[in-house]
Amino acid sequence: MWERYEPRKMVYVFCRETDETEQHEDYRDRTEMNEDPLRTGDLTLTLTQPRQEDSGEYRCLVWRRGDFIRKKSVLLTVRGLSQVEEGGEEAQVDPLMMRRVY
Repeated sequence: MWERYEPRKMVYVFCRETDETEQHEDYRDRTEMNEDPLRTGDLTLTLTQPRQEDSGEYRCLVWRRGDFIRKKSVLLTVRGLSQVEEGGEEAQVDPLMMRRVY
């Protein structure tokens, strides 16, 4: 499960038994995880179209058979839009800065 710490919101909840996901509407259609993350151990969450209000602490929590087995925290700072030039054309890019908290 990935959650936003404050304000508390479920960003992405994956349940292997049901193969279903659950999430807060603010993150709907903006998150993606690799297939079968519990089997592969790759719990990377991709957040597309980041907004400044997405800045904050996010936690990944993993349970197995009711026991808490893993926790990671990431501090996400969205710095706004910047202009870059690609092949002679301007494009907008959403720069992100992520830092592991603990």
